[in-house]
Order: sequence, then structure tokens, then C-alpha cells
Amino acid sequence: MRTAIIGNGVAGITVARLLREQDAQSDLDVFTRETFPYYARPQLIELLAGAIRQEALSFYPQDWYERQRMGVHYGETVHSIDPKTKELVLGGTRHAFDWLVIASGSDAFRPPIAHAELPGVFTLRTLADALAIKDYAALHGCENALVVGGGLLGLEAAHALRRIGINHVTVLEHNLRLLPRQLDAEGAHILQRILASKGLGIELGASCRSFGGDERVEKFLLEDGRSFPADLVLLSAGVRPALDFLAGSGIAINKGILSDDRLQTNIPQVLALGDVAEWQGKIWGIIPPILDQAPVVVSTILGGDRSYQGSVASNTLKVLGVDLLVAGVAQPSPGNLCEVRVANEDRQTYIKLVFEGVHLVGAICLGYKKLQAQLNRWVAEKKQMTVAEAHAIVDQNL
Repeated sequence: MRTAIIGNGVAGITVARLLREQDAQSDLDVFTRETFPYYARPQLIELLAGAIRQEALSFYPQDWYERQRMGVHYGETVHSIDPKTKELVLGGTRHAFDWLVIASGSDAFRPPIAHAELPGVFTLRTLADALAIKDYAALHGCENALVVGGGLLGLEAAHALRRIGINHVTVLEHNLRLLPRQLDAEGAHILQRILASKGLGIELGASCRSFGGDERVEKFLLEDGRSFPADLVLLSAGVRPALDFLAGSGIAINKGILSDDRLQTNIPQVLALGDVAEWQGKIWGIIPPILDQAPVVVSTILGGDRSYQGSVASNTLKVLGVDLLVAGVAQPSPGNLCEVRVANEDRQTYIKLVFEGVHLVGAICLGYKKLQAQLNRWVAEKKQMTVAEAHAIVDQNL
């Protein structure tokens, strides 16, 4: 049996590892556009900040791939897939497979801002990106940075830029609050106050019209006409599933690759997981669901009957000393969900617990680091709790 995996991120390598643990004999090949072995992508922020060395990103020693009899093809772009012949079309060559796992991940989205091609305008998605940003900042002695996007990655990257000595960092968010996908208005307001008090510039409800500069970026212009200096720009406006190579393959795509409970696509023996997989209308885009999906993919390949039943979303953020947990249904739609909320602006803390009946299904916890692990576990378990008990838990931590 020949299994080909497209993607060398956490999705692809986790499938490869689990498959090899259960099947020591079959052929296993991984194809990746990157030139580096698998690394911990969330640690790119620490690398950018200068807190860790590049070697610390490596997850497995180089000989691990050889010992696993795993062929990793670096710098190999898959141009297309031919399901009829069961082949990957590469740069001038083809690779046959019996099973194909698509784990190609996401590409950084570049919003349509004029002159975004100027040197000094970056995205941060890969190790090569992080190294390029660090080198550029050092070479040009950058003093003013702009981060376009006030999501999780944008805020963490803004803090990293401050840590490498860039004195003025501005976060630009076109929504009216930070972390619009994770936080409600009250929690975002408190977080904004914390970050602003620590020297991070924040512009909400604002959009960038264009960048300016002769040989490299020197400023940015907002839609409202205001102009600010910027000698380094980081676009952190979200990601898009990496799917371009699937054109003409016949693989069904909506927002992502349509996948069933066994993570199979509409093409026999072709599976998808991670950032590219759309399951029941949802693309997760975070690591915990990948760890739930990978064993299902392996089970399907080996003839098992394991199925994917969904995951509980959970995000944590630590920026400028701020600890934040967002887990489960943190921004409920109107219905039979109720909330327990307590905010303390003086202490810059906020807790919100979301209930479906008597079951805890979501939480926001800004501050109270010791409570976060417990809340994360309770949300995953959908712990049964009365509103009075929830208030008592919150009160104990105020």
C-alpha cells in the first residue's frame, strides 16, 4: 500500500506518525512546499521575538524520518491531482498513490491594499516568513511597525515586534473590537485597555487604503485619510485553505474540502483534515481538532470504523503578560443559552461562563491563569453546574 500525504505541518506529520505506528510496512511519502523539517508553527512567534533559537523549533531529530521509513520530499509543490490514475503531478514528475491525505494547511490572506508589494510588507505563516521579518527589521533598524489585523496572531506578533526592539507598534483592526472571532464586546474592551496601557497602539474600526514609500515601505494611509509612518508591515488578516492545486481534480470543495465523518472526500481513498477539511459546514483552523481528526484518517486508511464527532474549540493567548482563555461557545447566539459574567476593570479581569441548560458549554477568562485549565476541561466535559454554583466559582476567584 502506498500512502501520500500533502503537507508537512501538524496535520500531515501526525497522520504519518500514527500510520507508521500501526503499519510498519507500507510505503509512506510526505510532500511539502517548505524546505524545513516539521516544526512547531505556534512557536514562530517566540522565534520572531528572539526568545528561542531556530533549532528549538524542530520537533523530531533528522534521523527520525529515516527510522520511520518516511520519505519527506522538501520543496516539492503539488501542482495537481489526477484521481483517475491516482497520481500527484509535481514539477515534471508524477507520484503514484493508493491512499491520498490532503493536509496542505492554509496560506496567509493578503488583503487588497495598494502597494502591498513594497519591500517590508510581510505575512507570517512559515519559518521562512519569520526569519525574513527578523532579518529585515535588523537590517533596516525598524522603529515603526504596523500589524494589519487584531486577531490572535496579530496581537501576539505585535508583542513579538515590540520584544525585538521596535518601539512603536500599531495594530489596525477594521472591526470595532479586538479578537472579534473570540471575544465579546465587554471582554475586548478590557483587553484593549490592558494592551494600550502597555504601549501598544490600537486603531479600531479602521482600514488601510495603501502603503507608501520609494524603495521600501515607509508609511501607511487609512481610508479616513490619516497617514502614519511604518518601516515594517505585517499583514495578519486571516488565512485561506491552500486548495488551488485541486482545480480540475473533481474533489468537491465549498469553503474547504467537503469531508464526511470518516474524513473521506467524494473521491474514493482521498481524505482531508486540518485547515483544508470542511466537516458539517465547519473548518476549524486550530490545532486541537487536528489531533482529533488524525486518528480517524488513519483508521479509515487501515479499514477501521472510527468516525469524527467534532471538537471543542479552545484558544489561549499570552501577550504583554495577559493570560486569556476562550473555550467552546464563547459568543452564543440568542436561544436557550444563558451567561454568567463578571468584569473588574480596575483589576483588568473578566470571566464569562456560558450554559446550555445546566451544562457549561463555553467560557472566556481574562486573567485568573490558575482557573483557565479547569475551565477548559469543564467546557470540554460539558460539566453540569447550576448558575448559583457558577457565581460561587467566579466569586472565589475575584
